[in-house]
Amino acid sequence: MKIREHTGAQMTPNAMQATISRIDTDDEFQLLRDKWNGLLAESPANNFFLRWEWLWCWWKAYRSEDHELAILLIRNGEELLCIAPFYLVNTKWKGIYSKRALYWLGTRQGAVISEYMDFICKKGFEDITVRSVLEYIEKTDLADELVLQQMESSSKTIEALKKMSSSLDLLYIESERREGAYITLPRQFDVFLESLGSTMRQKIRRNQSRVDGVGKAVIRRTTSLSELDDDFNELVRLHQCRWESRGKQGSFSKRMFTDFLRMVTAEALKNGHLELTFLSIAGRNIAALYNLNYNNKIFFLQSGLDHAFNSRLSPGMLLHVNSIQSAIENGLSEYDFLLMGSHDDYKKKFTVERRQLFSIRLVRPVSLRFFTLLRSKIATTYNYCKRH
Repeated sequence: MKIREHTGAQMTPNAMQATISRIDTDDEFQLLRDKWNGLLAESPANNFFLRWEWLWCWWKAYRSEDHELAILLIRNGEELLCIAPFYLVNTKWKGIYSKRALYWLGTRQGAVISEYMDFICKKGFEDITVRSVLEYIEKTDLADELVLQQMESSSKTIEALKKMSSSLDLLYIESERREGAYITLPRQFDVFLESLGSTMRQKIRRNQSRVDGVGKAVIRRTTSLSELDDDFNELVRLHQCRWESRGKQGSFSKRMFTDFLRMVTAEALKNGHLELTFLSIAGRNIAALYNLNYNNKIFFLQSGLDHAFNSRLSPGMLLHVNSIQSAIENGLSEYDFLLMGSHDDYKKKFTVERRQLFSIRLVRPVSLRFFTLLRSKIATTYNYCKRH
């Protein structure tokens, strides 16, 4: 492990100092597991997509030759205050320009894998850790820019990034706002049903009656590792069936995603966070729902549906209703549908509650100066060619 230490700004009026070290090997990343999840449990950003096992499995599946780990640990003495879960992407443009960008682990340019990305920081230390990280990047020349995707708009880290970027002469850019849907769960399932529109309630009852009328309908959840291989393969089959029936590829058409989710699913099951549920009729699986149960919330991640079985049934809706009822009965606080895509209008029928996620770029002045010079050079060359 190559460790570069930097003493940053004062931690409190009592003159505490932030010391930063960088983790850039898999071995050291692997050893962080317990400390990582322990700090996350204390952080306002506590969600499953920042857990060590989610990001470790992502790194194992998605890393490439131009990727380097750049996990920054911020300490006060021996106390771990913050983890900045980055990796570094080195890109070159036609041998002329080389750019180094820091991304959140779990995110990629042009692809949504993880949501609610953030610093894993103890409450109240957002400002000092953000400043220390940005100063470290500047003084060690670690990267030309930060590409921070899928951050929740209410995060205090965003406030700190806005404030610190201006004082450190960084260009701050917000982009790609997207909307997610969620349900604040009531204490009783009947209250949830009453919150739905009358058309939605009637559709739920009608579909329940149709499923009951088919006979031998069973809802089953994966509970053991011995079941997992077959059940994961069934999830893949049903998911691909749903999307291929629409002329789409489906998430599992990508080998990296399949490998990643297979690894993280095993970890989630072992730790009690997996809720992989199937609706079967006469022994045939016709729908699957993949949820994660963490920090008193349900996160809906994937689903699958066999459209060939009976076009009059809506088994996916029934699995969601079943999962929502179970979450309420277990005293959970939220059912999160995550980001909404172009085919996710059905989520709006369950709830009117929304939250915003968006991406941020922080660009260092040295990078801006290069682009200005490059643009000027291109313009000069273009004008010269026109004249000659």
